[in-house]
Amino acid sequence: MRVRSVYRKLVFAMVMIGVCAFCIAEQSPSLLLIIAIIGGLSWWVTEGPHGKPLPRPIIVAASAVVMMWLLFDIFIFRTHTLVAMGHFTIWLQLLLLYSPKTNREYAQLMILSILQMIGASTISITMTYGIMLAIYCVITLFTILVFHLKLTSDRLYQSRKDAAVDADKVLRPIGVTSIGMGKHLRRTTLLSGTVCASIAVFVFMGIPRSPESNSLNRFASFSNKVQAGFSDTINLNRKAPQSSSNTPVINLSVEKNGKNIGSSDLAWLIRGAVLDRYNIRSRQWVRGNYVRNFDQSFDLESNQITLAKLKQNTDAYTATITYRGTAPPQLFTMPNIFQINSKAIDRVAFNPIDQQMRMLNGDDEVMQYSFKWTDSQTKRVGFEYEKQVKEIREVIDWDNRPNLPNNTSMSNWYARTWHIAPREVYLLAQSIIKEKGLKRHRNALSSSDDLAIAKAIKQYLQTNYQYSLQGPSGEDAESRVDPILRFLFNDKKGHCELFASGYAALCRSLGLQTRVITGYRAGEYNDLGGYYVIRTSDAHAWNEIKINNTWVTIDSTPPAQLAQQHAVSTGIIGSLQELYEYFDYVWLRSVVTFDLKSQRNLLSSIRELFNSGDDGSKPGLFYRIWRQFLNTLTFFNWNYIVIGLCVIVIIGVLIVFFFLHEIQTRRKAAQLHLSSLPRSQQRSLAKQLAFFITLQQLLTKHGHSRKSWQSPMQFANQLTAQNPQRYQSVKKLTQIFYDIRYGNRPLDESRKSIVDSELENLQHTLTS
Repeated sequence: MRVRSVYRKLVFAMVMIGVCAFCIAEQSPSLLLIIAIIGGLSWWVTEGPHGKPLPRPIIVAASAVVMMWLLFDIFIFRTHTLVAMGHFTIWLQLLLLYSPKTNREYAQLMILSILQMIGASTISITMTYGIMLAIYCVITLFTILVFHLKLTSDRLYQSRKDAAVDADKVLRPIGVTSIGMGKHLRRTTLLSGTVCASIAVFVFMGIPRSPESNSLNRFASFSNKVQAGFSDTINLNRKAPQSSSNTPVINLSVEKNGKNIGSSDLAWLIRGAVLDRYNIRSRQWVRGNYVRNFDQSFDLESNQITLAKLKQNTDAYTATITYRGTAPPQLFTMPNIFQINSKAIDRVAFNPIDQQMRMLNGDDEVMQYSFKWTDSQTKRVGFEYEKQVKEIREVIDWDNRPNLPNNTSMSNWYARTWHIAPREVYLLAQSIIKEKGLKRHRNALSSSDDLAIAKAIKQYLQTNYQYSLQGPSGEDAESRVDPILRFLFNDKKGHCELFASGYAALCRSLGLQTRVITGYRAGEYNDLGGYYVIRTSDAHAWNEIKINNTWVTIDSTPPAQLAQQHAVSTGIIGSLQELYEYFDYVWLRSVVTFDLKSQRNLLSSIRELFNSGDDGSKPGLFYRIWRQFLNTLTFFNWNYIVIGLCVIVIIGVLIVFFFLHEIQTRRKAAQLHLSSLPRSQQRSLAKQLAFFITLQQLLTKHGHSRKSWQSPMQFANQLTAQNPQRYQSVKKLTQIFYDIRYGNRPLDESRKSIVDSELENLQHTLTS
């Protein structure tokens, strides 16, 4: 075993896995590519056939540059300190890979790599990083153990140089390991790994996470990449949201009356922000200040809050949302929500006017919550409001809200007016509904044709306008023509935000209360996990229009083009992606979010397995199996039972003995280099040549190890030349080994007696 060569490979693998894992934790593929190229090149530069480390002055100068870059990263680029330190340790490790390395540099490499992985563990919760962390731990354990062997080898080499007359002629020991050293190293590694894994499992299971103990994970908020795509405002001057990122951000499962109704043929729109005011100067859709005044804050007592009650026999939907990263303040919900449940949220703000909900206090890491709602068609007859004296929980409909100001006209004008080229927009809207034989006066609060008008405008936009992700150019952004007017009258193409804005403009010009909603479109269904995968590219905008005192969801974006944008990968790649994301989802729910409640549920499930059912509950599985076994025993004679158990035990012992013997035989065959022979010949020779393994172990014990390049006979001749009388038995035993291994001679009684005699003489000679 060439310790130095093995260690160099291990430490290189340890460093590269560590830096790549940090890049994955940071979600920086460009940095990952750069590091992989520079790090891989370092092996060829320093360890290649003509490899040579870089001079130390160059390394020192580069270290000063890296130090300056750290200051720029923190103070100029405003990078999070934890991430900046991670970049700093990455570049230091790369410099050490290119530098001349002694044991001190190797120790620095390992320490920097371990510190970097600790930092990466605080900014990532993905399963990919978890797998790389597990691989890294195994490699690191081997690296540390082999580093210990390398230190021993270096000390031996140095002692030989100190004792030699000509130190330059002393060769470095090729190996300091004996035949049994590999077995000892495996046992030590297995024992160390088992102890570390046991401690980790004990800490994970016995001391689960809690909101108070989650401070380290709050470093993950250094980046807003997780929520890229969604915005709580709409800026029509900026470029359209691109679909280049497919990072999963949310998992959504939907049930109706307790049954999962998710399907790849069914898509859902989950609302995040409700925008009712368009700013003409900034060309932005925002949430108006007036509606903000009606935000009400509530504590989630017993992990839930009920906003309204349903009458009996009313269909209720339940959605469960799991964030794949840092949660935004907005809580994604559906219209007509009447209950929310979460163990991660302490306090929420809810507005009964626009039904927007925000998290005020809670655990913003890997948050999971569920909510219940009813569809708009059954809302009016299905709700039975709870009336509270001080808290407004029950009200969801604006016009039915009992505590509104006396100025009820404000509710009539909420999300109704349009002020940009009102005449042109009104005439366009009138021409659209006139073709359908519909009419509406802009000052009318409601009409019987409102639903038909809403559908007619939707159909007009989907038919005559084209979906495009092209945003406004630089000239368009500075143009005096509003983007909505340019979309309606000139371009007649745009992204979902323009479709929603144009639809709102047309409806408002006719006096219909219309607001713009931003959130996500959930259409990619994972059959393995029974949930929808929502990605950054699924960010979407649509409308809600008030008809007969009910807010109805309208999506005017062309459905075929929208479905094409959100098309799901099929075939083998799509199946593998679905499988990976399912395991990642299980990782989040079972490992990352494991907390005190999960611990209690796990312990409760274990107790239920052994429950006897004396308290009237259902007996546990293990208890039922035990009772069934005892009942079965009553049908048989105890004598036959004892005999049968004895037979089973004997058969089990024989099977275990056979497997242990087979394993031992294979190990002997590997030590004797018999692996290339047929299995039957391996067993025969391993049994006959066992004495040669005993000979090698005896010599190794007394400081005589055969070099990897020496044949057994060369090693025997070397020992005999040093002391013929002392090591004469070694040459005789080696000759018998050659006769049996290569001469096809059996280990008969005469040879066996010689082997026993020579081994005894050698042992006596070495110990005397």
